[in-house]
Amino acid sequence: MEFRPEYDWEGEDKPAAMVFLTNKLRIRLTDPRKRPIPNGKCRVATDQATIYACDADGIVEIPLRDRGQTSLDLEWGSDDTATPDGGNPFPWSNTFSFPIRSAEDDVCAKRLYHLGFLGDALPDQVRAYQNYFGLPATGLLGDIRDKLVDWHDGGEMPGLAGPAASTAVGAATGPLTVANTPQAIKDYLAREAKFNVLDMLESLPARLLIFGETHYTQDPFKAFLFSELVYRARTKRPAETRFHASERIPNTDASRAQISGVIAASGPQQIEDGAARLDEQLRRFLPVLAGANDFPGRRYGFLPCDQPDLKGENERNQMLFESFNDAARKCPDVPPDSIAPSLSRGNYLLGAYHAARRSRTGSAVATACGRFVAAGWPVHAIRLTVPHDSGQFPDEKQDFQLIEGADTEVIMGLPIFEEISNGRSFFADLSKPDSPFSRLAEAGFRNGAVPFNQMFDAILHLGPIAKL
Repeated sequence: MEFRPEYDWEGEDKPAAMVFLTNKLRIRLTDPRKRPIPNGKCRVATDQATIYACDADGIVEIPLRDRGQTSLDLEWGSDDTATPDGGNPFPWSNTFSFPIRSAEDDVCAKRLYHLGFLGDALPDQVRAYQNYFGLPATGLLGDIRDKLVDWHDGGEMPGLAGPAASTAVGAATGPLTVANTPQAIKDYLAREAKFNVLDMLESLPARLLIFGETHYTQDPFKAFLFSELVYRARTKRPAETRFHASERIPNTDASRAQISGVIAASGPQQIEDGAARLDEQLRRFLPVLAGANDFPGRRYGFLPCDQPDLKGENERNQMLFESFNDAARKCPDVPPDSIAPSLSRGNYLLGAYHAARRSRTGSAVATACGRFVAAGWPVHAIRLTVPHDSGQFPDEKQDFQLIEGADTEVIMGLPIFEEISNGRSFFADLSKPDSPFSRLAEAGFRNGAVPFNQMFDAILHLGPIAKL
């Protein structure tokens, strides 16, 4: 059979994958960050007993038993995918269809979709691609068509654009020291920071955005962010359920009643009456509840997920996963059983240690985020930071230490974030190949040697200027 690049896929979590049709299907599988999965594993959904292994470049060959076959349902994971409590070792799944042969606009829209660049229309997808690679966000397919087709159909992932790609973060490709790391972070964020925060969040392929916070710091900023996400969602009139979940609010019937008193209120006076009955924690997020009132199709839920009596970190990781599922089942404000990985989209506000993909200590025990990944949720883990406030306790901070070398001095990240912000909110991807965050650990946990960008996919810093 002729060797030619051919590829398609339909699915929700869209790590990049390239398919070549010969007498076998050769697939390059990647994780949601678009990185090939060395020595990964996969299986065909209709033959789960047969496990196929990827090579060091993430490529696997799967025999095609029927030459008339035009699609393949595949499930895959990395060779070290966490499987807490019997969790799913194949957390990513999609249907691959073939062939794709042309470079026409509609076919390139599919390529962008497959690679994880989403949007309501083709120009939105193009801008998501351009933002990822640091290109001018023109929205014009002609500006990216050739490189897109080459990458999608089997070529190398395009490089970062502009002089910053080769010079701005030079320290991250050479030795990092306490002296040069702040500048390396600053240069990287100056290039990667995107100030159209809502657009960036909406362009992510994940169905669950997990935000890791320092509890109770600058809550008005956070309420504004999540309420704006609600308003953005309602303008699209989605057919699928949307939600906001919070570790802050106890998972009790009393909490659900207070929440429904606002979300299900039938008019302004009823909203006002419901707001008056909110406890202190829920009142802080009244803008989110009010935004969800009269949501199209009654498809917005607010999930209270805390069980305050559980204190241990590992114990709470398990609880925050299980309590979310319990709160989703009991949510009275959305259609029954409509909050699930393939049926809904939303966000979950957690303490930073629970929101990280991996434990900062290097422990093999899965975080709350890790449990969602293992359960099949397409996740984006985001460290949510806010400006320093000397009059507030606890105060925001995000400190680092170098993983390599003998120097253990703490590097303060928040002043750098605030300098980059200049009062504005920004979103920054931490996963680029030259990211200095690959050589930094959470301060105080250097011995665990977990790179910060293996804990979080991105930073979202909220500035005091009310524009997202």
